[in-house]
Amino acid sequence: MSPSPSRHNPRFVLQCLWIASMLVTASALQTVTMNDSTVNVVRSPAAQFQHNRTVYFLGGGASWIEYDIADWTTTDRGADALPFQMTGYVAGFNRNWYTQIGSIAYFEWGDDIIRGVDLSSLHDLTAPYDTALATRPLSGGPRGCLASREDTQQIFVSGGTPSLTNTYDAKNPSPVQVYNILTDTWEVGVPDLQQYRREHACVVHPGTRELFVIGGYSRGAGYINTIERIQTDNIASQSWSFNSPNLPAGLIRAFAVYNPVDDNILTISGTVLGIGYSDWILAIDPYTSSVSQVGTLNSAVNPSAVMVNHLQYTGVFVFPAADNGVWQRVDITDPPTSKGPTEDPTTADPTIAAPTKGPTAGPTTAVPSKAPTADPTTADP
Repeated sequence: MSPSPSRHNPRFVLQCLWIASMLVTASALQTVTMNDSTVNVVRSPAAQFQHNRTVYFLGGGASWIEYDIADWTTTDRGADALPFQMTGYVAGFNRNWYTQIGSIAYFEWGDDIIRGVDLSSLHDLTAPYDTALATRPLSGGPRGCLASREDTQQIFVSGGTPSLTNTYDAKNPSPVQVYNILTDTWEVGVPDLQQYRREHACVVHPGTRELFVIGGYSRGAGYINTIERIQTDNIASQSWSFNSPNLPAGLIRAFAVYNPVDDNILTISGTVLGIGYSDWILAIDPYTSSVSQVGTLNSAVNPSAVMVNHLQYTGVFVFPAADNGVWQRVDITDPPTSKGPTEDPTTADPTIAAPTKGPTAGPTTAVPSKAPTADPTTADP
C-alpha cells in the first residue's frame, strides 16, 4: 500500500497543475445548499429514489426520510422506521448499490442478493415490503455497481470484489452480470470489463442504450480515470470499448445519473487521490464522447444521488453518503419560485424519462475549475 501523496510532493503538485490546465469551467448548472434545519438529517448511507412527488432517502439500517418535491418539505420517519434492513455501507466504503425501474427500488443485500421494494406501497403496512429477487451467480462483493434499463427490465451488476478481504487480481477482468426481471434469469456469456475496477459509477444511457462504467479503483492501477461503455442490446454478443477522452483524473466513489434535459450523463463528485472529495459535476456526452465540467457542488462530499423529474422541475438531489449532513440540489431547470403544485403527475412514474433530443453542439470547455478539499485517509480505498 503506497502512502497518500503530500500537498508538498512534486508529483502531487504536477497532478493538480495538469488537472487545472486541462479545462476552464463553464458552470451551467446551479447548486443549491438545502439549509432547512429539517433537511440535514445525518444518517448514512442513504439510497435515493423518486416516486411521483416524493424523494425517498432509505437505508443505513432501517432509516426512512422523505422529501416532498411539490411543497419542498421534509419528513423524517425515524432511524428504525423501515420494516426491513437496507444497509449498503460496509466497513467504511460506500458503493453504488441501488437502482430504480418505475416504482420499484432495487438494491443489493448481503452482497449477492438483489432485492426489490415497491415504493408505491411503502406506506401500506399490510403490503409485502421487499422481495428477494435473485442471487448472483458470481459474487461481486460490496464494491460493485448497479445500473438498470427500464424498457427491457434488466439490472446490470458490474465489477466489485468477492469480499472485503478478497480482491480480484489487478490483471483479471471484472465480471459483468445481467439479471432479466421478466424472465427471472441471469444472462450467460456477458463480456467482462476490460479493466478491473471497484467503487466505480455506472449508468445506462436510454438513447444509445449503452452501459457506461466510470472511474473506480484497481489494486494494480490505483485510482482509475478511464470510462468503459458497451451496447446493451444483445449484450452477450457485444464488446467493451474505452471512451476517449478519459476523466480529468482518477476518480472513485462518484455517482452517475442520466440527465434527460441535455440527454447526457452527469457524474457527481467522487474522490481524487491526494486531494480528497471533489466538487465536480462532469458531463459525458454519449454521442460525441466528450467529457466536460458543467458545474460544481457547493460542498465536496462522498455522494449518493438521484435524478428528480417532477412536473416542470428537473434536478439532482445529492445526499452525503457518509461524512456530513449537507444536502444539495443541482438545478437543471429553474426551480419553482413558490411551493409547487400539490397534485401528482398523471403518469405512473416520472422517474426515468426517454431522451428528448441529441446534442446540438460539442462542449467548449472541459475540466474541473477547483480542487476538492480533504485528503483521503489511505492510498488504497
